[in-house]
Amino acid sequence: MPRFKADLHIHSCLSPCGDLSMGPFNIVEYAKKNALDIIALTDHNSALNTAALMPLCKKAGITLIPGLEICTQEEVHILALFPTIEKALLMDKVCTENLVKIPNNPEKTGDQILVNKKEEITGEYPWYLLSSTNLSLKETTEEIHKLGGLAIPSHIDRPTFSCYSQLGFLPEEDFDAVEVYNNPSQLDTKGYTIIKNSDAHFPEDIARRHFFLEAEQPDFYGIKEALVKARVTTYPFP
Repeated sequence: MPRFKADLHIHSCLSPCGDLSMGPFNIVEYAKKNALDIIALTDHNSALNTAALMPLCKKAGITLIPGLEICTQEEVHILALFPTIEKALLMDKVCTENLVKIPNNPEKTGDQILVNKKEEITGEYPWYLLSSTNLSLKETTEEIHKLGGLAIPSHIDRPTFSCYSQLGFLPEEDFDAVEVYNNPSQLDTKGYTIIKNSDAHFPEDIARRHFFLEAEQPDFYGIKEALVKARVTTYPFP
């Protein structure tokens, strides 16, 4: 069965913590440079830059999985991955409706830049995207699954915005996998399939952490089956 190299946690210039150099062209260039077959764009609480990246990925022969990194009521981060942009944008709408709305101050918290496929700036997102939503971890997981997506808690063993940092434990929810920061993790992963991603905020960080999956096709459904059947390989850091 074919094996594909994946990094399913990348931020663009829309995330306030993402560097302004994380525009579509640089993301694709560094994904190609690192021989990635599949990437996911997972900006904080938003999927609005996905459409700008999609045509460049198609041209480069890279599969782009539309997604978001959602901040729950408990301030746990969770990756939400979807088969289509339309589904991701529906989740974006749910996040917007539930976001704790703090006006963004670019000078203090960073720019939140919206771009088109030519990497032209089309606007700035008005609300601070690192705010939490009013959705609990359980509710977020359910909303993702209602839209046919994959729910994967981010960097569960990191000291901030993770299940262990915020809850003190990894709950037994209907997660499709868990993302670890350290590999092997010293914490209990409770038998969930483990993946490892870069959480890149700068171009040079893309693929610094990644994993391999075995699937018939490098697409959303191939990823989903690989996670269910644990056809995933992570190597020790990096």
